[in-house]
Amino acid sequence: MLNETRTKRLTMPGLADAVLGGLVYLYDSHVHNASNYSGSSLDYLISTREAKRFLPRFAAGFRRFLGKYMVRERHLQGTWPAHIHLLVNEKKTHASPLIVVADYNLMTTASTAFSLLLFEDRFLPRELRFVGSMLGNASGAIRGFRRDEAYNFWITHDNKHPSYSCSAPLNIPLSLVAFRRVLYKYARLFGLKNYSERLRLGRWVFACFDKQINPSGRAAVFNIPNDADNTSMAAGFQILYHQWLGKSCPSDDIRPLDLLALHRDLNRFITDQSSEFIAEETGTFLTWFRDEHLPIFTNPEKGIIPLGVNNVDLIINANALFALSLAKKTSYPGFAEAIRFIADLIIQKSWQHASHYYPENYVFPYALSRAWRDSGIRDPELDAVIPQLMVQTLDELGSPEGLLFKATHRRTAKPDGFVHQIALALITLLNLGRATAESQGLAEQYDGMVESAVQVILLDRKITKPRQKETHKLFTGLTMNFWDSGILYSSSLHQLAHWRSHAQTTALVLEAFAKYILAYDLFGNGFLSNRLNVKFEDQKWSLGLNDHPLCDSFRIRDH
Repeated sequence: MLNETRTKRLTMPGLADAVLGGLVYLYDSHVHNASNYSGSSLDYLISTREAKRFLPRFAAGFRRFLGKYMVRERHLQGTWPAHIHLLVNEKKTHASPLIVVADYNLMTTASTAFSLLLFEDRFLPRELRFVGSMLGNASGAIRGFRRDEAYNFWITHDNKHPSYSCSAPLNIPLSLVAFRRVLYKYARLFGLKNYSERLRLGRWVFACFDKQINPSGRAAVFNIPNDADNTSMAAGFQILYHQWLGKSCPSDDIRPLDLLALHRDLNRFITDQSSEFIAEETGTFLTWFRDEHLPIFTNPEKGIIPLGVNNVDLIINANALFALSLAKKTSYPGFAEAIRFIADLIIQKSWQHASHYYPENYVFPYALSRAWRDSGIRDPELDAVIPQLMVQTLDELGSPEGLLFKATHRRTAKPDGFVHQIALALITLLNLGRATAESQGLAEQYDGMVESAVQVILLDRKITKPRQKETHKLFTGLTMNFWDSGILYSSSLHQLAHWRSHAQTTALVLEAFAKYILAYDLFGNGFLSNRLNVKFEDQKWSLGLNDHPLCDSFRIRDH
């Protein structure tokens, strides 16, 4: 039955071609060699639905001009690019930011590489093992985000005045920030009148540039501390990557997780204004690895907490659970408290508003279902609320206001980034499993939504051409495709900056399709117990099923 289901799905018209085309896109957008990396108009993330309109095309061309002649774009080997949209107008998502900057951060690279772990290329000749090559490059690049004892969102640079090591994006010069500071002062003249957090942002930026308040210099604007989210994703990826290789993970890659227990929501007298609805002293993991009770700008070599206040983020706590479970550290202080915190928000149906850095609703059910399924958490309190999360996800996805309804009705405008969100929801359903839906009497609804989500995503793939020379050589005969990015994450102030990446969204779709083909919804196979084989026979690329799956003998846990 398992083999029949997988074979049927693998041979679904267009599905294997879409997966292969997405793998080609990830290879083509991966920075194999930073000095020879070639950008394209896709980097500026104009929606392909609007590409024929004059204004978006003009905006994209103007951004390319800025990127080529005013802000010299640099690239980071072993990573995938994201793009920062600065000062976002939510009503004009693709056209409103004057400047869109290529960004290389740990989160995009780790999240993109995660999906590649579901593929196997070890049976190919060594020169054709492109999946293993990308994973190895990503593993090495992720280590480059290590800052002292933990991981940072950005790599560190040497600051000259005064001299200390600080984190910063590759492609946003501080001179641009200084210019922005002038814009804040004259907000009415530059379209910032409707920016709801402009006063709070302005106070923070001026404090960073005030030498009496901040002797460490203006680098404080970007010099964020190490954090729980990137440390969790880095450690979690390294553990799984070494399992993919059949090796044990070096202890040095796991040790940074120890800092989670040292930075918890305990004995605090400062509250972020966005966290006022969260109960005091949850005992959960804080976002930033810095003591917020110290003066804000002291010890800049350890980073500066944005806006000077630490916070509790629901999704970051889910990612921490994911990594700690993989590392067999479930007895660490804060683990049980994070589960209790998450369980309470599911019971209260209030998880949609509990993230500072992830604006899209479906990120939380995705992150928690990944922690529960792919890292194998066994906890009665979490198990008890998983069926409720299933019900809530189905309700949100399939309601008349839900994404799946809008995406399947021609007369309804498709929301920005809808494929990204539907992919998150689809993976959530696959991770939670059909048996969970059965326990709630929702098996028929579940089956319909899974199949509909697969078709909606499949129909919205975008055909494109490779831009790297090596891609042409390696994948002759394959059609490259990708999916439009949604909003991946945001700054503390949501309107200030959004991150988008076609590569990360495409990787998310590949995770959804691979888990669908591998029948994650029907059987309790663990994350690395079975993978899709990438084949090259008779000068043709194809996908195949493993002949000897490692663990397929039990159904997913019933509730």
